[in-house]
Amino acid sequence: MKTTPTSQDIVSSLVIIGRKIVRENLKDALPPITFRNNPDFKKLTGLSPRTVANDDARGCGPEGRVILGKTTGYPREALIRYLEGKVRALPPPRRARRADKTGQAD
Repeated sequence: MKTTPTSQDIVSSLVIIGRKIVRENLKDALPPITFRNNPDFKKLTGLSPRTVANDDARGCGPEGRVILGKTTGYPREALIRYLEGKVRALPPPRRARRADKTGQAD
């Protein structure tokens, strides 16, 4: 007997797929240590360096922080794990209500 997947099952599958895509794309793109002052940090990670710094200050940022002078960086695997944890599925957008000819919403 076939069961129909629930919306929760579908969302879970999408999150798993998203995490795999993040890992595969970043494994080769990131250097061994990625520093927050890297001009391509946002392009590489999809996050602002300030967002990662804020998470780091709250204790929920990437593990294994490396400090070189005044610059903070993260090992490749730690940064990838952190970014995988940021992947989430959003609910579908709500449809806007259409207005009738008088300009009144339904």
